[in-house]
Amino acid sequence: MPARRKALLRIAGRLVDLLPIVRDHVYHPKFGGSFSMKAVAPALVPGLSYDGLAIGEGGTASAVLEGLLLGGPKAASGAELARLREQLLAYCAQDTLAMVEVVDGLRRLA
Repeated sequence: MPARRKALLRIAGRLVDLLPIVRDHVYHPKFGGSFSMKAVAPALVPGLSYDGLAIGEGGTASAVLEGLLLGGPKAASGAELARLREQLLAYCAQDTLAMVEVVDGLRRLA
């Protein structure tokens, strides 16, 4: 059993998926028919954007993370792996900020 299992399970128990909340209770024309964070966040939080990030969407982030967890591309140098890690961290920071700001936006709407 991993040493941090209990702590991680406590955290996981407090996480809430925003998708059903937004999908079932909120709509904005700027969503453009989508309930993805990329559509919802800019509509509810003007100025929030993923533009300018080297990794700008979840599918790419997942693929990069998988590659890093599995040892990265065999031809990648240490510098390349560090660059990918920094790009992934920048995406994750923006995605986390987006979720926090969307929650704040939903509270304002409520």
